Amino acid sequence: MTQTKRGPYIFKRAGSWVMRYRETVNDGGTLKTVQRARPLCAASMSKGEARNRARNEMQKLEQTRPAKPELIVTLGDYVTRVYLPFAEDS
Repeated sequence: MTQTKRGPYIFKRAGSWVMRYRETVNDGGTLKTVQRARPLCAASMSKGEARNRARNEMQKLEQTRPAKPELIVTLGDYVTRVYLPFAEDS
């Protein structure tokens, strides 16, 4: 399997390794790419160990994300477009 992305960016801040990555979010129907940062571990670990931990964390994040951000529907849209028409037909 060929990896198309290099993975998260790893750097030290205030005595710990930090993972920085980008995520696409649905903000009121508009897709936006936002940059996130998450502390990983103490700076006493080597950069290689921190990088491996960051890859594991990214795999966990990928598994918990919705399939596609553009498919996320707000509660208000769901009620007006799906629920109310169904309830009125019943």
